[in-house]
Amino acid sequence: MRTATLRDRLDGLTNPLLIKEMYQSLHSKKFLMALWLMLGCSLLTYVIAYQGSRGEACGEGMFAVFMVILYLAGVCVLPFLAFSTLNEEMKSRTVELVHITRMNARKHVRGRWLASAVKVTLLFSIMGPFAVAAFLFKGIGVVDILVTLALIYLISLSMCTTAIFFASLTAVRELRSLARLFFYLGLLGMVLMAFSTLFAFLQAMRYGMSSGGWGEMLLGIGFFALQAIFGMWFVGAASANILTFEADKCSARTKFILLLWTVLEAACLWLMALTVEPMSREMAAMFLVSASWPVLIFGSFWITGPNRVAQRVRKRLERRGPVYKALMFPFVDGLGSSAAYIVVAAAVIFVVAGLMLLSAGGGLGHRSSEMSSWFLVATVAYIFFFSALARGVVRLLPEKRHTAKWVRGMFLAIIGLNLIITILWMVSTDTRITQYESSPLIGLFPIIHMVRWGESLNDMSDLPELIIELCLPALIGIVYHVTAVLRHFRRYMCGVYN
Repeated sequence: MRTATLRDRLDGLTNPLLIKEMYQSLHSKKFLMALWLMLGCSLLTYVIAYQGSRGEACGEGMFAVFMVILYLAGVCVLPFLAFSTLNEEMKSRTVELVHITRMNARKHVRGRWLASAVKVTLLFSIMGPFAVAAFLFKGIGVVDILVTLALIYLISLSMCTTAIFFASLTAVRELRSLARLFFYLGLLGMVLMAFSTLFAFLQAMRYGMSSGGWGEMLLGIGFFALQAIFGMWFVGAASANILTFEADKCSARTKFILLLWTVLEAACLWLMALTVEPMSREMAAMFLVSASWPVLIFGSFWITGPNRVAQRVRKRLERRGPVYKALMFPFVDGLGSSAAYIVVAAAVIFVVAGLMLLSAGGGLGHRSSEMSSWFLVATVAYIFFFSALARGVVRLLPEKRHTAKWVRGMFLAIIGLNLIITILWMVSTDTRITQYESSPLIGLFPIIHMVRWGESLNDMSDLPELIIELCLPALIGIVYHVTAVLRHFRRYMCGVYN
């Protein structure tokens, strides 16, 4: 009996989509022809580069050719295949047949990602030895080769994960065309910026090695790898949530990953401060800004969503006590819970940055620290302000329009209106924005206020005026969302999840 149970669990670990994708790829004439074509190009590169070198070092030029082939195949071709295969299933609606089986959306996304990872690994196992062999022809170091291969490998896996995410977005009818457009534009951008990015990275790596900065270089590579891993984890969880049936949708996993990602980023910066250079105010300011952007982007999406709790989460909440239920409140979907999550995330960022500043031997009196802290405060204030405005406008519409789609559409429309007003203001006058007299009404237009913030904080004497400008939108957003949090939390603790 135990043997049968163990066998069933081991069978469950095998992802059918991984097996299907690899079976189809290895039996596809196009896929096999592409591999043989790359092998032929690699051998031809050896012959041409060696004949043209006339006995001189030619390893660097030879490796550059292999790098181009690897980059185009791993960052453009394989992600396109990952996107197209899932997109075709969306068009034929066969993906719904997969989800009515025991395979849920998470296993579906994981299987497609694993299939892409195996293809990327297969590509590198074929091309990697040729690239490493360029070291024998001199002109390039083996460390340069290995680090560049690792960098392209991580970028390739990240692009495949992003491709699966955009293909998942095609399941939403309103976003189908936009998802395809942005994915193709992303591929084009990766091609255009690819070689300059890799060249800059190699130059920085060589400078670090020549100056003895091995520790800094290795920490930088490790930091990039951890960022890529958590980014793929987050995007994969978001893709699974999109493909999940409506009754089982839940943003708890993505919210938790984002919070954990923020803490990890701070830990990496702290490790760099302990091993490479002392903690500085600039490092704390960099963390504040980089950690605030995800709160701004994803917080705006979550706070405009509907109140809902997935069926599987409801069962877990009912089994646990009220303390666990209260702690899980910021991680469920809804207006009040998402507002609470934004406050928690901002508090974590601010506390960690404060500890960094204390470790650096300073406080918020430094210009860079003031600017970064103000960016975090303004981010939270304007998310709440726009959310309150969007929901207030939607409430004036007929009741059948009181949906999350209309709230999100109104949220984006208000941002677009602010952008248009800012452009018209700047075009119609030659006066600099910072030369206008401070007024609480300026805070209602966040782009204008942020421009004044960026220019005026060069002189800290303007900080009280910026605070006065921000008071009105902050007051509107905070009052509205405090009421929403209390109402949502009370209904949530009573077992009313919608």
